[in-house]
Amino acid sequence: MEKSTRVQNRADDELRPIFDLPVVGVVLWDESGRILEANERFLQITGIARAELDAGRVDWRQMTPREWHAADDGAIAQLRSHGIAATLEKEYVHADGHRVVVQFRSVAVRGSPSLFLSLVTDVTDRTRASEEREAALERERIAREEAEAAVRSRDEILAIVSHDLRNPLGTISMTAGLLERETDEERRRTQVDIVRRAVAAMGRLIQDLLDVNQIESGRLSVSPEPVDARTLLDEARPGQDLQASQNNQVLEWRSPPHALMVMADHVRVAQVLTNLTGNAIKFTPARGRIVVELRKDGHEALFCVTDTGAGIDAADLPCIFDRFFQSKGRPRRGGVGLGLAIAHGIVKAHGGRIWVTSKRGEGSSFCFTIPLA
Repeated sequence: MEKSTRVQNRADDELRPIFDLPVVGVVLWDESGRILEANERFLQITGIARAELDAGRVDWRQMTPREWHAADDGAIAQLRSHGIAATLEKEYVHADGHRVVVQFRSVAVRGSPSLFLSLVTDVTDRTRASEEREAALERERIAREEAEAAVRSRDEILAIVSHDLRNPLGTISMTAGLLERETDEERRRTQVDIVRRAVAAMGRLIQDLLDVNQIESGRLSVSPEPVDARTLLDEARPGQDLQASQNNQVLEWRSPPHALMVMADHVRVAQVLTNLTGNAIKFTPARGRIVVELRKDGHEALFCVTDTGAGIDAADLPCIFDRFFQSKGRPRRGGVGLGLAIAHGIVKAHGGRIWVTSKRGEGSSFCFTIPLA
């Protein structure tokens, strides 16, 4: 059957010139969903074969993803009531399976209330270009916000570091002046000890900055060797018991009665334990309790430091191991927020895991694992 004959049978003769438009798809359809006629451009857009169309086997609802059916129903309702529908942008599933974004302008055929004519434009490239522009703008916005956040973070870090270095420097400067005039030997020794402690504090801060730099660049060096995990607690313990006692806190150390061999850099793992225990002491009030526990957990040794301190806000937990992070819900008590980031890097370098469970007002539990030897 010739195309002109099909159009003649289905619509007025005035529709025939429309089907010859080369740049826009033209389709004649009825409210059941059957496509009765279409021009070559529409077939190109959808990938439909002319033979399929001639055989009456093309239904636009089957070509339309389910999420667009409601929009189609709305357009049909407009066509029935007003004879014209608002421009609709939707998707078709091309014959080869990919999706095509098309724009519809539809009218009811005069004198045939169940027939509709649509002009169909392929806007896939335009839509994708628009989406890519929007995505590029969004990436730019995110990059700008990240850059601004990085600048703010840098300024905050510089302020914190300069503060934490200025304090011991001020102590050293003041004490040096006193030493120049001091004649009593006992007081001189006390002042020299003050200077040493201030220098040690500065050294710790500088070493922490170097450790974080090594972790972030992937150059943190660990030298694991077989070691009894109980000795790691012993190496971390000096000073912690004294500090807890001075704070009127209970500090309990629990370990198995038998050797528990792990592959660990004992200096680095002791550093993690010292850091976690020191934090627990720092944020636990007087008469609070801190438990440092070691036990076997499958193929790993599990270390946990649990306290009855102030706890951590739920919003802060995802960031707790980030460098320079300071919880706004906890008072700042020295340090620049590097200890937990360093602990995280050391544990990861051993192939272990580290995490925290905490609830505001109910204390915290920091745990990490080290593989067994």
